[in-house]
Amino acid sequence: MRTATRSRSVRLRVLALAVAAVGLTGACGFGSTGGVVVGSGAVTSETRSVAAFTEVQANAGIQLEVASGPRHVEVTAQPNIIDITTTEVSGSRLTVDTTSGYVTPSGLVVKVTAPGLTGIELTGGASASGSAGTSKDFTVQMSGGARATLSGSTGTLDLKASGGAIPNLGELRATNATVDLSGGVVATLTVSDSLTGTASGGVVLTLTTPPKSSQVETSGGAVVRNP
Repeated sequence: MRTATRSRSVRLRVLALAVAAVGLTGACGFGSTGGVVVGSGAVTSETRSVAAFTEVQANAGIQLEVASGPRHVEVTAQPNIIDITTTEVSGSRLTVDTTSGYVTPSGLVVKVTAPGLTGIELTGGASASGSAGTSKDFTVQMSGGARATLSGSTGTLDLKASGGAIPNLGELRATNATVDLSGGVVATLTVSDSLTGTASGGVVLTLTTPPKSSQVETSGGAVVRNP
């Protein structure tokens, strides 16, 4: 047990030193296993061949750039960061992750294009930007400081966010929406007809337009701001 604790302490010191080395403009993430890879080499891109998917999940500080169109996945980063980046499809979900922690001054960007995208999940400081296209239903799940700035349109939006996440979805126009927000989330939505759900723990939910019906239960200092 003492050896394991010491090993973890060493890894954390290595990560702290690496963060200091790359500066505040860099990116870092904790992957699914352990250890820390410090980015090196010139930034390059690699196209990945993946099975069909309709949902995307990103972890570990990864920056997703999403678009609607023919299936395409491209990873852009320093070479040794690309080497630890995984893009795996299980069922209908593409999961983008890393096999170890990493630090890089150049970021880890994954461009994801797919027809009929229906959902995005972001954890561990991951982010997403771009167009989600047009869908009947769309689900957004966010936690751990994740950020999203998405455009498009959907019939029904299901948004679950916690832990300081920032879903900026004012350009993702929804007819109806259900929200479950907690833990300091700052969210922006555009909903035309019906908005329902809960907001707690310092949440700030801003609506770009007043929906025809709005029933969001608030507690713990949460607020809903209408135009």
